[in-house]
Amino acid sequence: MIRALGLTRSFSPGPVRAVDGLSFEVEPGEIYGLLGPNGAGKTTAMRLLSALLRPTSGSAVVAGFAVDSEPREVRARIGILTEVPGLYLRLTPAEYLDFFAQVHGLREASARGARVEEMLRLVGLWDRRRSVMRTFSKGMQQRVAIARTLVQDPQVLLFDEPTAALDPEAARSVRDYVRDLAANRGRTVLLCTHNLFEAEQLCQRLSIIQSGRQVAEGTPAALKARVATTCVLSVSERLPLLLKRLEGVAGIEAITLDGPGTITYRTRNPARANPEVVRAAVSAGADVLGLAEAANSLEEFYLSAVAMPSAGAAPSRRDDDRSAAKPAPLAPGAQTAGSLRVRAKTDASADTTLVARSGARGPSGTRKARTEARDDGGLAGARLIAVRELRETLRDPNLVLPLVLMPCLIGLLAGISAFASFGSGTGGVGTAVTNAALDQLPTAAVEHLSNLPTSNRDATLETLLKAFSIPLFWVIPVALTPALAADSFVGERERSSLEPLLATPIGTSQVLLGKLGASVVPATVGTWLGVLVFWGMTLLSRSTLYPRLLLADADWLFSLLVVAPLVALFTASVAALLSTRVSGYRVAYQLNGLIVLPVVLLLIPATAFLFLFTGAALGYVAVLVALVDLAIIGWAMSLFDRERLMSRH
Repeated sequence: MIRALGLTRSFSPGPVRAVDGLSFEVEPGEIYGLLGPNGAGKTTAMRLLSALLRPTSGSAVVAGFAVDSEPREVRARIGILTEVPGLYLRLTPAEYLDFFAQVHGLREASARGARVEEMLRLVGLWDRRRSVMRTFSKGMQQRVAIARTLVQDPQVLLFDEPTAALDPEAARSVRDYVRDLAANRGRTVLLCTHNLFEAEQLCQRLSIIQSGRQVAEGTPAALKARVATTCVLSVSERLPLLLKRLEGVAGIEAITLDGPGTITYRTRNPARANPEVVRAAVSAGADVLGLAEAANSLEEFYLSAVAMPSAGAAPSRRDDDRSAAKPAPLAPGAQTAGSLRVRAKTDASADTTLVARSGARGPSGTRKARTEARDDGGLAGARLIAVRELRETLRDPNLVLPLVLMPCLIGLLAGISAFASFGSGTGGVGTAVTNAALDQLPTAAVEHLSNLPTSNRDATLETLLKAFSIPLFWVIPVALTPALAADSFVGERERSSLEPLLATPIGTSQVLLGKLGASVVPATVGTWLGVLVFWGMTLLSRSTLYPRLLLADADWLFSLLVVAPLVALFTASVAALLSTRVSGYRVAYQLNGLIVLPVVLLLIPATAFLFLFTGAALGYVAVLVALVDLAIIGWAMSLFDRERLMSRH
């Protein structure tokens, strides 16, 4: 069900080999453990097996599909519990699981509801199904993440510390469920953990990795058998001759005195060494009071294995401990017992059978893999992501407050200016000043302004006000979108909630489009709100220079429905592009403003000036911005893939 052969992944600069020639095989229905210290490469190995990263060399097959050439098929058949829960904390558990059920293709609402209920009852959170998850403890969040991993009933489960932060009762429940998945449902489980007790309780076989290399593999019993047994000899009194005799007994080491009549030593073969120790004690004239053996622990072997100098990895072979077969000879310097194999340096690339079967075409995978990772057809996934992100936005006061206050403030300031300058009750100061300025213009210059009526001075003023008022409100999407887009693209990666989404079959193009939509919609609605406030102020001014109903004016309507969303899309697409280059929310937000704001501030006066020459000015601007949007989105799509996003994680 899982086969890895010479799996290697390097990161720049260096390059640093996070995984170096890792090879193992996991059968259907088996629970297999990966043990190793922090930085050993366990998490990178899981990302390779879940097709989130492409191997630099080597290959792997998961659920019958190659991770490099068939990544979407792999992700459709796995469930992965990441190191950090990575939840959408503004959602409820029921909404969260329902979202992931839909992402995995469970479309029928009744079936989704039943599955969500089953999972929440499993992790003991059914009673909290309507509570927003930001109020949950770490243990409760971990339980939701476990439910997410299981919601689509995957064939292969990749667990990274599944019981971390859980209380003992919840941890036991999860372990029991994992056993049931493997034993009764035939699911394959790969378990990464630091919990040696849990690994020994759950796993049929284990691999210990260090510096990305497999240093040992075997059943827990076989691994423990490799540890020298600690024995305690109790005698009536300490005799100098006894210590000399014990030093001559073959197969014992680390002889120490722990008291007047207690001697501790270690041996790898207690069945043979202990009778010799007793005979040596009797011949030395000691009265033997007792001889006890301490039980071996997996921890002892683990600590000794990771302390050994790391050697190269060899292709994994099936563990034959169950049939008590004798181990094959190892390279010089390697040690073995039962099914245990301690890895010596071997060229893992010599065996190319699995590479041929998986269809690998080199270190970076195939072009097909790149395309398939981004495109799974249709816009249903994009709509699903957009709806989810909009729901989160509406529940975050830090985002909602600017979305309301800033448009209202801009609309109010623009409205006050209109009221004070062109209102009927203020003497029309603005009208007088504007008329005086127009009177100073040469007649030849006025004639070149083809969109500016010259026969009717009120019509001239109305056109001028429209030319300068309409582009002014494009500042609103420019001001609102950077925070929304930076939070959506970079903030989600900072919160580690992007990885679980990328580990699903959804295409990255759908993720990109959904996030763009979720950024554009609030900014566009904010623009409408600002214009609504402005319109209210123009009504209060009772000025005849503003239309009584803005939506009845074709230019205002075109700006609100077409140009403002395109300007918001421009800002959001720049944020999407930046998300492939930077890894911090604050940096992305600031760079977005530095890039977008000057462009739009130049666009506003240019549009106003162009409006005086042609009534199609807004159409020209819309075409220009749309072309720029398409170019930036196309560029972002070429860079917005799992490989790049996870490499910056």
